[in-house]
Amino acid sequence: MTISEASAKITALVVELNQYNEAYYNKNKSLISDLEYDLKKKELEALEAQYPSLVRGDSPTQKVGEDRDDFFLKVQHTIPMLSLDNSYSYEEVREFDKRVRELLAEEVGYVCELKYDGMAIALRYEKGQLVYAATRGNGVEGDNVTNNILQIAGIPHHIPDIDFDFEVRGEVYMLNSYFEEQAQDPENKNKLKTPRNATSGTVKTHDPSKVAERRLQCVCYQYYGKEICPDHWNTIEQLRKWGFPVGELRKPCSDIDEVIATIEAWKDLRYGLDYDTDGAVVKVNNLAARNRLGATSHSPRWAMAYKYPPEQKETRLDRVEFQVGRTGVVTPVAIFDTIKLNHADIQKATLHNADQLLRLDLHEHDTILIERAGEVIPKVVGVNKEKREAGAKPIRYPEMCPCCGTPLQRVDGQAYYICPNHEGCIDQKIARTIHFTSRDAVDIRSLGDKRIEEWYRNGLIYDTLDVYDLTPAKLLQYAKEYGLKGKLKYDLFGGEIIDKDVAARIELYKQSNEQLLDKIRLSINRPVEALLFGLGVPNLGEVQSEVLLEHFGSLQAVAEASIEEMSNIPNVGQIIAEAIWNYFHAPQNADLLARLTEIGFDLKYHTQRRLSDSLAGEYVVITGKLSIGSRPEVTKRVKAMGATVQSAVNAQTTLLLTGVRPNDKKLRAAHEKGVKILTEEEFNDLLKQ
Repeated sequence: MTISEASAKITALVVELNQYNEAYYNKNKSLISDLEYDLKKKELEALEAQYPSLVRGDSPTQKVGEDRDDFFLKVQHTIPMLSLDNSYSYEEVREFDKRVRELLAEEVGYVCELKYDGMAIALRYEKGQLVYAATRGNGVEGDNVTNNILQIAGIPHHIPDIDFDFEVRGEVYMLNSYFEEQAQDPENKNKLKTPRNATSGTVKTHDPSKVAERRLQCVCYQYYGKEICPDHWNTIEQLRKWGFPVGELRKPCSDIDEVIATIEAWKDLRYGLDYDTDGAVVKVNNLAARNRLGATSHSPRWAMAYKYPPEQKETRLDRVEFQVGRTGVVTPVAIFDTIKLNHADIQKATLHNADQLLRLDLHEHDTILIERAGEVIPKVVGVNKEKREAGAKPIRYPEMCPCCGTPLQRVDGQAYYICPNHEGCIDQKIARTIHFTSRDAVDIRSLGDKRIEEWYRNGLIYDTLDVYDLTPAKLLQYAKEYGLKGKLKYDLFGGEIIDKDVAARIELYKQSNEQLLDKIRLSINRPVEALLFGLGVPNLGEVQSEVLLEHFGSLQAVAEASIEEMSNIPNVGQIIAEAIWNYFHAPQNADLLARLTEIGFDLKYHTQRRLSDSLAGEYVVITGKLSIGSRPEVTKRVKAMGATVQSAVNAQTTLLLTGVRPNDKKLRAAHEKGVKILTEEEFNDLLKQ
């Protein structure tokens, strides 16, 4: 690897990991599993060790994650709140022990503690009186959440007969029993996603009563201050005597073999507890030895965390469904007996493509192993072939489209098949309509995917634009035929006899329909670039839609443009130009523009009013998912600040705006060309100017 390639890879990893940290610490979302995150971080650490001159100041290896909230006052930590190095194998645990013994030149005793999956907290006491509670924040400065923490039962507010200052650190967590109670309550409209995320959101709530209502707990595991015992084990015992809640599973270990045996013993035992755990923490017991070991800028050298593998469960495969997407791509999805993983009921997981099916060697009714780490999408990670039924047949891709029966085609060099019957395949039509109504397109999200599918299956609509022909009368008649079928009675002359219950339901249905139809009517006010993107032209993205319309001025002009004219426009190219030309010249789209005009769409492009000159003269590429708005909305904001938006990094590009899960190729190209990388947070700062 050349130094240029290493620099590009380091930049890509730093940007990606920082986006994951932002989602985890500030939005209570886990975008990837802990294992996947740590593997990427270890890759970054290895590259930084090999190329120390390329270490960036914003690298997550140089700091801890940040969870600060502008609502709260800030607290400077007297001692930095660092993260722990994570390990996923006992070999790494032994390597930790070896490093510790080599640094100390002596044998070492440890304390093993169960690792609670919650939110870190620092409790500061002065003369025995609790003066504040703070979150980790960025490790140096945290949020003052004292009013919220005071609502947690079990945390002492005052320790009698103490005349010195000290700090206790611990983990706030939510009981699984409370979480499950809320999840099963049909009246609870604000469903909590996971206990850990619910804990984080509750600790940072602006309403302290929520903390008491959700019965948060706290476990204390660290003390800083005047020495009260020479070792960690007895120090925690003293905290327990003072009234602090401490961990149920703790054990002093004479050597690393005992540590590993303890971790292994807790592996299954932890599942019987009423709180989530994700590993075990190993700490040097002797406090003087800890002081000699010290810490790096990121983590203490005297402690590490062993992370248990993500929870996996076996279940029986019921069937594999082959789902057809809007472009005709056919994707296999495993449907299996429902299992609960990470507090969610799971009954299906994507199998991605034909190659994955072959790698798994999946057969009918196999016993499969499912994994779902954090909130990440569940996946099939293996097959228990010992439990395979005799005579079970292997799962193979169908030769014909499962929806319309058209022979499937495999794309050269790709691992998937497509159905070429784009206009006659109802599944593709359903998927295209769902795309058309999505946030980035004409934005009729209230319509709902299931309702769209139901309408197609029952013949209420036959094409996307049919939603604009719906009327209250049509929807009511549809409800009588399907939704209220069997609930209406008729007299001898064919008149309807409606009881009070049905009448009330019809009235509610009418009101709901009026609201939905209002939102459908409002969608015609979406900008034409969002409309073009919503039409679902293959390979056409939001940026290219905007670029084309800005160049030609109207959708009519785009439809009439030649392939050569379009392909010569920067950020468009031959492939997209051909796709657009083919789309508008297809027989089924001959009257499309007239139909859109009749519905009421404005097919002309309107330049947004200039907001500022903050990005004047800049050429900007946007990559990743942004929380500040849809891609078309962000594109418009960037242009309204004076910039030119591009779809790919080239010699002109001066800025790359990155969101969650940015494109590696764009990051690498930006770095190689010396393009400045702008985070979403930095972009927000520009918006405030």
